[in-house]
Formats: sequence, structure tokens, C-alpha cells
Amino acid sequence: MTEDNFVVDKFKNLNPTTRWIALGASVAGILLLLAGVNYAGMVAQKPPVATNQDGKAITPKPKPIEAVTALGRLEPLGEVIKVSAPSSQIGSSTIERLMVKEGDQVKIGQPIAILDSRQRLEAALAKAQEDVKVAAANLAKTKAGAKQGEIAAQKAEISRWESQLKGDGATYVATKARLVAQLKWEPAAQVGKIQALKAQLAGEKPTQAATVRRIESQARNAEVDYKRYQQLYADRAIEATKLDAKRLEFETAQQQLAEAKSKYNQTIATLNQQIIENQATKNKLQTSAVQQLAEAKANYDRTLATSTQQILAAKATLNKISEVRSVDVQGSTAKLARAQAAARQAQAELALAYVRAPVPGEILKIRTRAGEIPASGTGIVDMGQTSQMVAVAEIYESDIARVRVGQTAIVSSESGAFSRSVSGKVTSIGLQIGKKDVLSTDPAADTDSRTVEVKIAINPTDSPMIKTLTNSKVAVKIRTQ
Repeated sequence: MTEDNFVVDKFKNLNPTTRWIALGASVAGILLLLAGVNYAGMVAQKPPVATNQDGKAITPKPKPIEAVTALGRLEPLGEVIKVSAPSSQIGSSTIERLMVKEGDQVKIGQPIAILDSRQRLEAALAKAQEDVKVAAANLAKTKAGAKQGEIAAQKAEISRWESQLKGDGATYVATKARLVAQLKWEPAAQVGKIQALKAQLAGEKPTQAATVRRIESQARNAEVDYKRYQQLYADRAIEATKLDAKRLEFETAQQQLAEAKSKYNQTIATLNQQIIENQATKNKLQTSAVQQLAEAKANYDRTLATSTQQILAAKATLNKISEVRSVDVQGSTAKLARAQAAARQAQAELALAYVRAPVPGEILKIRTRAGEIPASGTGIVDMGQTSQMVAVAEIYESDIARVRVGQTAIVSSESGAFSRSVSGKVTSIGLQIGKKDVLSTDPAADTDSRTVEVKIAINPTDSPMIKTLTNSKVAVKIRTQ
């Protein structure tokens, strides 16, 4: 018997419980043997630990970080500018004409929009310029001295104002007399109408009442006859035609009574209404006449004050032109200077009616169109220098120490807005730490992370490809090595 057959026979002779225990022990032994072999192989493959001269293990240095990555956005150089109307024009002027459209390239100082205040300001400027001419002419006249013709003209001016004042007084007296007479006879005429209506009412009321009473008596008689004929007809003493005739008489009497009462009520109501209306007309005429009289007095007082002031001013001018003095020349010179200052102010205010581009760049979006009122905070257009695009990267505050001005960067689109990556250089690093504005699509991302804005100037050769993608979300990789 071989040794293998001996082992098999022994195994077969064991009871079932002992047989299963022996089988489990064999499997466990095999597994332990395999684990030992695997561990020995791992120990054999473990690289040797580096040591220094003293035999101590040297801890390897961590591999330096070669780049910092972050999310960001695209914007033109100098950010997007909201070009607005002057603060003095916001809410009071409407866009008369829009001079640009989206995508236009504009130069610094180029008109973008014209406000509807332009015509009014142009008229104000023209008036101010005319005032300058008048002031200059007065100065020249003052320096030249007064002429006899001017003195005579000024005296004629005084006479004209005095005549006008006299005429206004006579007009007021006539107007006052007319209004007083009107106040006297018009209400009196209405009083006569009211009295006539009251007399008519007093006469109509008993007449109409008597008519109603007479018809009521006739209606009662007709009703008595009709009821008597009903009884006769019930007793078969008369024919139906006679009963129908009496019923018709009764119904006719009832209808006449209703018409008489209606006419009575209508007549009384009409006369009362006419009395009320005439009373209201009388009161209105009185009030109107009193009001017109007060207005005439107020107009005359105002005219009197104005004419008197004009006469005094004309007399003062006559005294002034009668003698040429150095103080007059100085006064005329000051008036000319004031008129010139007003013209310069009008010129400056007219310039505010033209909204101009503060920098050269491209019109990105129209915010307010012709016919609309520019709103505070909205602006008229958004513009930017898209010839040079900038990527604004939001760098975590833990990584900002590795970023330096001049480092190169690679910018790629997060949404596929542009196909290939573009390159650029770090031009500025923000001085404040704030929250993220550009959020990741990762739902587990920390939206309250603290970041620093770093601006990266895109290479000029790559800017045209992305100049229409302002505010597009990008991924930025800044090389730190």
C-alpha cells in the first residue's frame, strides 16, 4: 500500500464530524501557507531605505506643485464699462437717438447716444450767445457815450409806459362798471324767472288737483255702475254686451284717473326742478361776476405794479445814459463777463446731452434704446476693450502665495464656448479676499470658499477668438514652476 492510499484509508475511517474538522484544518493550513509566500515576496520587493552618514533614514521631500488651477471668467481689458447718461440727466431725459449698435468699435469721445434735452440746451446756448452779443454792444455803447437820439428814445419809452398805465387804468374802470352792472341785473332776472315759476306752480297745483278729484269721482261712479250691472247680469236681467260696455267705461275711467295723477305729479316735479335750476343759475351768475371782478382787480394791480416798475427802470436808464462814467463802463464790462460765463455754462450743459465713449472699445450690449429713459444703475450701453481680453481667475487663498505677476497661464472653456485653449500671463493679483463668484458644477463644491481675483492678460493673437465671450466661464491653469 502506498503512502497516499494509506492517508486516504485513514481519512475514510474517520467519523463525519472528525472528517469535516480535518478538512477545515487542511484548507486553513493551505491559506496560511499562501499568505506567508505573498508577504515574503512583498518584503523582498520593498526598496531599500536611504540613510545619511549616521545611518539614520532620510525622509524624502514632497514633489513641488507645478501649477495652480482655478475657475474664472472672461472680460475685456479694464472690465465691462456701463456707459450711462450724466447724473443730472438720469430720470429727466429720454434717448432721442442711439448712435451705435452692438458690435460697433468706437473711439474715445465718440457719441454713443443723444438725449432729447439737446434741442432745449441748444436753444439755451443760442440765447446765451445772443446775450453775449447784447452785452458786448451795450459795453461799446457805454464807452462811446450817450447820443441825443438815445436820450429822446428813452424819454419816449417812459411816455409809452405812462400811456399804457393810463390806458390800463381806464380799461379796468370800464370792466369794473360792466361787471358791477352784470352782477346787479343778471341775478335779478333769474329772481324774476323763479318768482314766475313759483306763481305757475301755485296756479297749476290746485287746477291739476281739481282735475284729479273730478276724474276720481267719475271713476267711482263707473265702478258703482259696473258692479250693479254685474249683479243684473248674474240675475240674467241684462245681456252680456251691456255688462261689457259698463266694464269698458270703468276701465277707461281708471286709466284716465292714472293719467291725471301722472300729469299732476309730472307738472309739479317739472316746475320744482325748473325753480331749483334757476336758483342754481342765479347763484352761479353771482359767483362768476364776483370772481371776474376780483380777477380784473388782481390783473389791474399786477399791471399797475409792472408798469410802475418799468417806468422807474426806464427813468433810471435815462439818468444812466445821460452821463458816461467809469463805473458805468465797469458795470457793462461785468455784465459782458457774466453773459460770457453763462454762455460757457450753456455750452457745457449742451455737451451733457451727448453721451460719449469714455474709452476706445466695442459695444457689447444695448441697455437703453431710443425713446426710453436711462435708469440709474442700468446704463445705456455696455462696452469694453475686447481687442485685449482678460481672464479673471478666482484663486483659493491657500494657493495665492504661489502666484506671481508674469507667470504664464493656460485658459480653457468650461462650457465649450471656444474649442482650443488660449494662453496668457498674470498681470495683477487682487488685494482683497472674497467669496467665489464663479461656481463649480460639482454639487459638493464649497460655495463659501475664500478666493483672490488674479487677472491674466490673454495673448493678443488669441484675443480675437474670445472677444465675443465676455463673462464666459473658464478654467485657468497657472504654471508656478
